[in-house]
Amino acid sequence: MRRTVLCISSDPPPLPDHPASGGGLRIGALGAGLAAHGHRVLHAVDARALPAGAPEALRALAFTPGSLLETIARVSPDALLVEQWALASHLPDVDLPVAVDLHGSLTLENLFRRPESRLAPDLAAKVAALHRADHVLVPGERQRDWFSAFLVLAGHDPRRLPVSVVPLGLPEAPPPRATGGGPFRLVYGGARWPWIDSEAALLGAADGLEGDGDAALDVYLSTPGASLLGDVDGGESPWPRVEAALAGRARARVREALPHALYREALIREGTVALDVYRDNPERRLAITTRTVEYLWAGLPVIYARDGEMAREIEDAQAGWTVDPADRGGIAELVSELARSPRKVAARARNARRLFLDRHRAEAVVEPALPFFQDLPRRRRGPTALHEMTGARIALARAELDLVRRQAEEHRAAAQAAWDADRAEMQRRALDADRRLAVAEEEARVARAERDRLAVLAEDDLRAERARGERSEDEKRDLARRIQEQARTIEDLSRRDDAAREERQVLLREIDGLSRRVEGLQGEREGLLGERASLQSRVAEVCRERDEVAGQERVLREHLGNVERDLHEIQGTPAWRLAVRRARGQAGAPPPPGPVPPPEGGPGPAPPRGPEPEAPPPPVSGGAATRPLQRLGGAVGRAPGAAELIRLWVGEAKGNL
Repeated sequence: MRRTVLCISSDPPPLPDHPASGGGLRIGALGAGLAAHGHRVLHAVDARALPAGAPEALRALAFTPGSLLETIARVSPDALLVEQWALASHLPDVDLPVAVDLHGSLTLENLFRRPESRLAPDLAAKVAALHRADHVLVPGERQRDWFSAFLVLAGHDPRRLPVSVVPLGLPEAPPPRATGGGPFRLVYGGARWPWIDSEAALLGAADGLEGDGDAALDVYLSTPGASLLGDVDGGESPWPRVEAALAGRARARVREALPHALYREALIREGTVALDVYRDNPERRLAITTRTVEYLWAGLPVIYARDGEMAREIEDAQAGWTVDPADRGGIAELVSELARSPRKVAARARNARRLFLDRHRAEAVVEPALPFFQDLPRRRRGPTALHEMTGARIALARAELDLVRRQAEEHRAAAQAAWDADRAEMQRRALDADRRLAVAEEEARVARAERDRLAVLAEDDLRAERARGERSEDEKRDLARRIQEQARTIEDLSRRDDAAREERQVLLREIDGLSRRVEGLQGEREGLLGERASLQSRVAEVCRERDEVAGQERVLREHLGNVERDLHEIQGTPAWRLAVRRARGQAGAPPPPGPVPPPEGGPGPAPPRGPEPEAPPPPVSGGAATRPLQRLGGAVGRAPGAAELIRLWVGEAKGNL
């Protein structure tokens, strides 16, 4: 069945008048391969990457992140083929089968673009984008293994991962090549990406060509531009250093990338051997470069990195040579040997073209993905690991919140218990201090009484001794001794009294401190009780407001029911009809009769008399007939938005009745 497939990419397919990128060559080959099998293929390209003078078909479907949904709706495809997962993250919510081509590890590339960036946001966006994919295309086995882990994290069943290995290819047939005769030309091409470091390989090749006739090294470099996949806005790039080192080499020529058609013509007419060697790093171990396949297409045998994924393929087909990327001397020896061995190079060139025809034609490489585009199956995906981890984190946060609440409650209870214990202890100490103060005061009182008694006795004895006047010296000495003892006793009692007073002062200060502590604790308790009372009063106030609103709603509903009933009762009464006629008469009849105020400056003619008003209907006996009018009038007064006609009628009907 013929399907319409919309290919969405950040780089355009190869354009003859502009340099081509690896992503553009990849999406162009995939589209051409699907078209070769009968499908209708259209390309939508990021508007920022579309050069001036691009074909109308590409300009018509150029998109921005905000217009991608409109572009998809205008095409109305059966399926979407998105180049790289970063673009898939910009896809709007559309009910269409989505295939994502993962041509290299964008996550590792972003680390070289922005070394200070964190992996977590990038990986989360990658998993979310792959969660939307119904099928994934990768160019090699290593990338299949690498991306399988992310697909499992994205919710795909690891037993039936929707992955197809679609090797790199080109849609065009290999061109004819001239055989021999020209000078040896070693060709290198690519973009100035920070993760590609070919310094050792390029300098080794330049070393090998020194003093070798007309042999030369042609280096074609391009500067990548901005797109939705990211900008080259950081990272340590080796290319300024490499270009500076090559600038002094006579055999090396560094050129800006040519338009794609001229670049291919240079490969075919001038190239002899291609150099595709770079320093090993995690990104390069996964990478399979489209330029390698383009070298094979042009009939150029390739000097390839020994640890690259296509190394075994090139060695088995004898379509080139594999080298250690860090062995500058070995690369120089190989290049020097090849420059002097045209027959060996020619044999490998034929093998290179044969390898392309056998394994890298666009219509053949897409065959593993054809069942998806034919049947368009939709994958049942479970929740991503990130979703499950988020749910677990939410549950953990809730459990932690409950634990914190319990701990807070336990802490509050413990604080209350400690406060109660402290209060009881302070009360006990205060009582003990009061008791000790009372004992000290009693002891001081006794000491003072004893001192006063002894003083009185001493005075009495002194008066008695003086009165006698004639005592013996022994008696006098005895009396003096007794007096001294009494004096010492009095001094001792005085010291005890002073000590009792000092102890009393200490106890009083301790009581004051305990009193202030009790007052502080009581203040804290009153503050807590006040906060509790404030919260309770606020809750009561909210409840009262809710009850008032409910009561007002009931009253308004009762008023509305009364108005509706009263209006229904009075619509057939003569008073209603009279009010309606008068209202209509006021709308189109001359003003009602009555005196007209004269204009300024003098009296005016009397206004003409109008027709006599109709006699009002006879009043209705009983209060039952007027009660609907009174209720209606009251309801109108309470509802300022009531109709003016009803208000007028109520007033006049009350007068008539």
